[in-house]
Amino acid sequence: MLHSLYSAIDRRRRPLREHHFVTFPDIKVAYARIPGCPARTLSRLIDRLSSSAETFREASDIGGSRRATLSSQAFSQRQPDPALVWHRDTDLYTARDLQRKLPDAFVFALIQNPFERVADSFVSVIESDAPLPTFFADNGFSKEMTLDQFAARVATTSDMSCDNQLRTQTSILKHEGRIVPDLILSMDRLHLQWSRLRGQLWERARVDIGPKAPKISTSARVKEIAQSLAGSPAARELRRRFARDYVLLDSSWTGNQRPAQTRSSFRIPA
Repeated sequence: MLHSLYSAIDRRRRPLREHHFVTFPDIKVAYARIPGCPARTLSRLIDRLSSSAETFREASDIGGSRRATLSSQAFSQRQPDPALVWHRDTDLYTARDLQRKLPDAFVFALIQNPFERVADSFVSVIESDAPLPTFFADNGFSKEMTLDQFAARVATTSDMSCDNQLRTQTSILKHEGRIVPDLILSMDRLHLQWSRLRGQLWERARVDIGPKAPKISTSARVKEIAQSLAGSPAARELRRRFARDYVLLDSSWTGNQRPAQTRSSFRIPA
């Protein structure tokens, strides 16, 4: 029931202000979810972590004391629905919940270039055949908008009241003045950063996600529009609106983040 309810909320894209952390309490891992392309790109990984949490719970239920170890060959064969957020053995936590209930959880996130996020929103909200989502209909957006009009409207929309699809990624990931995730990956360099995530998930949860990063879930149309936005009259205002996200992108590229705590040296089996 919760699965269906949450997916329905996600499809309507109503503002979802609080529950950003897809959490797997059994394996003490949490994913800080950025809506749109980042969430679609990692949908199979999140399904994998859900399967791992289920396996761990089953091992515990039969009295096993050891943590379930899953190799990359045991990857879940179910095809995940990218539109769904609620998976098996998953809880949705606020940052406050995460701090209180799982203070030692490993938290990771995937972020995207702001212009690509705006472009993805334009394609899914304005160019699609779906009805205009409630937030957009109530805040001056319309299906007849040009890209420049859409960009100008986004640039002047308050971050505190907007839909999470257009909210700054920094505000989604920040709680009480600090960035919550231990590891932040970027869409642009996911293939180069994947080994860092793989190592941390193996160390923390004994889950091997394999050596190959998932294919980026974006389209040529989104990339084309993102390039057009760079020359838009609203480009300067968009850069100002998402300035903190560009800083976050820079830190994800350079690795200048809060280091995740590791317990011991480790080696992922071949």
